[in-house]
Amino acid sequence: MTNRRHDLVPLLSRLTLLQLVRVAAMGWIAFAPRLTNSASAGRAHTLTVVALLYLVVTAALEAARRRLRVRGLVLVSTLLLTDAVFVSVAVTLTGGPAGPLMPLVYLTVVSTVLLLSYRAGLQLALWYALLLCGARTGALAGYFGTNELEAARRTTGLHAGIDALAVLVAAAVVAMCSALNERRLRERGRELAGLVALGHTLDRAETVEEMLVCLVDQVHERLGFARVAAYLERPDRPAAVAPGDASTLTLPPSAEVGEVTESPGRHAGPRCLRRLERDHPLASLMPGARNVVTIELSVDDVYIGSLAAEWAGSSTRIPVSTVDALAQSAANAALAVRNATLLREVQRLASHDSLTGLVNRRVFDDALRREAERLLRTGDRYAVVLIDVDHFKAINDRHGHAAGDDVLRDVGRALSDTCRSADLAARYGGEEFAVLLPGCGLVDEAVAAAERLRSAIADRARDFDVTASAGIAVAPLHAREPERLVAAADAALYDAKRGGRNRSAVASPSTGPSTGPAAGEAQASFGAGALPASARNTSGVV
Repeated sequence: MTNRRHDLVPLLSRLTLLQLVRVAAMGWIAFAPRLTNSASAGRAHTLTVVALLYLVVTAALEAARRRLRVRGLVLVSTLLLTDAVFVSVAVTLTGGPAGPLMPLVYLTVVSTVLLLSYRAGLQLALWYALLLCGARTGALAGYFGTNELEAARRTTGLHAGIDALAVLVAAAVVAMCSALNERRLRERGRELAGLVALGHTLDRAETVEEMLVCLVDQVHERLGFARVAAYLERPDRPAAVAPGDASTLTLPPSAEVGEVTESPGRHAGPRCLRRLERDHPLASLMPGARNVVTIELSVDDVYIGSLAAEWAGSSTRIPVSTVDALAQSAANAALAVRNATLLREVQRLASHDSLTGLVNRRVFDDALRREAERLLRTGDRYAVVLIDVDHFKAINDRHGHAAGDDVLRDVGRALSDTCRSADLAARYGGEEFAVLLPGCGLVDEAVAAAERLRSAIADRARDFDVTASAGIAVAPLHAREPERLVAAADAALYDAKRGGRNRSAVASPSTGPSTGPAAGEAQASFGAGALPASARNTSGVV
């Protein structure tokens, strides 16, 4: 019921305006003949009576319509027929179509076309034509006074037919313009609804690939294009095609972008092509495409991708409104992709070290806390390895800070390439790094992992003969709390430094009641190449 009332609100507003037109028509009937001296006093009195009767009848019908509400809409047609009857009588009493009230016919017809519908306006115009011709016939038959008879005699049948045809032509012209406007408004409404729907789907999309799929589906389903393809200019070059399954694919390496990437913004607007060029990046996804619109996906002159859409209409001419809607959809999608990319980059910068690419200390502490909670729930052990680059200050002093940054980048890449997928390597501060080893509950496994990490660092940074020292702590052998475990690994790291650097050291076992069966293990220090046999056979680090 709520939707029905909502739909009736515009109609009620239009009916109110139509009532104002009726009031104006009544005033015109009552006073226009007097102002133009086209009627005698008796005729003016008759016209006043006609206007009052017109007012009473229409007021009664309008009151009945309002009382009946929805069912009373059928009385709208009765009101229109009543308008035509009274206006035709008034026109006949004031000299026929040549009199001062003939414009009322056009006023009521045009008002009906614009405020109700062009069909109702055409029907009303036809009704007027019949009434005007009938009024002339009645005047010739003597049903009206002498003045009307003389006016009817002066008006030949041809003139009467022309007058009636003029009313029909005027109604038809106004109805045609109204229909065109209504169709354009409906099209514009559908386009706006499509843009709103696209915005909602883009907001719900979690990845830029999903946004790309939303864009091609929107263009294909709502704008009437037969085939649509789009891609993003990124290293992985994701692409999407519609119609097709709702997934993305990778643009073939042979699809070169050509001058598009060399001069972004050169064709910032839509381009209408008879066929898609072979060197276009999307030509491989839309073979044989004709009547194609291509648009570059860009934001602030930054090129991020391209879209191509093949027109499905029978005509080769694509409506300008459709092209505009396509451009707006592409712009909205490009902005959403750009914002998602920037947001992802901001999130990455907030969680990663910009120099080494490893996660930062905050992310490492959160992961360490989760491992400690898992230890309490399931008893799964884990280890922490703190790694420090030996003589890093000397590298900076001797080769400069740029060389020191290169060493840190090499260390970061070595840790990333050597760690397992379950491990987490982080830059802990300065030249110090931390590695979390989930599931590594034996000291020998942790030592083996640390030695492999140190060996990878030495191999990656050969230009500066870089070595590293490591401190190892295993939970719950050395501590249960994350802070105490890191402190134990840090103490072991300093032991490795004091022991001559370029070695790994294991923290002293905890003396608390929860040390477990391995509490009696002694602190150990292992230099490069001094791994225990059990450690050399482990696969704790890939």
